[in-house]
Amino acid sequence: MPLYQITAITRAGVAQQQVQSLLTKLSTFVLENNGVVAEVRNWGEQRLAYRMRAHQEYHTHGRIVQLRYVMSPTAVTELQRRMRLDSQVLRFMAMKEKNTSVAMLSHLDPSTMADAAKEMLSTMDDAGLSQM
Repeated sequence: MPLYQITAITRAGVAQQQVQSLLTKLSTFVLENNGVVAEVRNWGEQRLAYRMRAHQEYHTHGRIVQLRYVMSPTAVTELQRRMRLDSQVLRFMAMKEKNTSVAMLSHLDPSTMADAAKEMLSTMDDAGLSQM
């Protein structure tokens, strides 16, 4: 299974709990589809390079989040569909990282990675989201 990365711009001005719930929802979907969450980042609220229209509104600021995960390619399309339907997500880009796969993470046992990801989700709070 290849390593994927999703970078998303979500609505600015929403509570941290809403961003956390979005990341938890996406991470839970990955875990339910026998995937592994490699990294979750919340880059905070940023001014957008240009005004963008999404969900019948114009936005000049957004909160940028990133999720790196290992998952089956067939489940990725369902994850992208769910992100398109989510009203919090303004834009997103999902990409397969070049020349990467589970083999690059082979120094870790898959069950260890899955347990660590589940533990990360269960203990995730406002401070648990890495802020850059």
